[in-house]
Amino acid sequence: MGAGPTGELQSLMASTSGVKYLGEVDSIPDALTAASIAVNRLMGDYRRCMRVIDSGESWVSSIIEQMNDPQRVRENGQNARDWVIDCHSWGPSAKIAIDSLQ
Repeated sequence: MGAGPTGELQSLMASTSGVKYLGEVDSIPDALTAASIAVNRLMGDYRRCMRVIDSGESWVSSIIEQMNDPQRVRENGQNARDWVIDCHSWGPSAKIAIDSLQ
């Protein structure tokens, strides 16, 4: 799943028996339901852009903090983007998939 795999990755997927590229999907859970094997996890230090919220009070407090600190929200957004590129772009995801097939 995903958008814009490199030509090299497209060739690798096409030449690997049992691997099917789905492209962009409307629902990841629905797409995974049909898969016999799926590699899925949060990699890297996701805490640099996510918080664990364990109560309603924490949720409300977090929202209020963000509303009062737009610069922090922008920085967090940039951190989230960097994390996704570093950890969940095609290269790292393909490596996990390839390693799991060996």
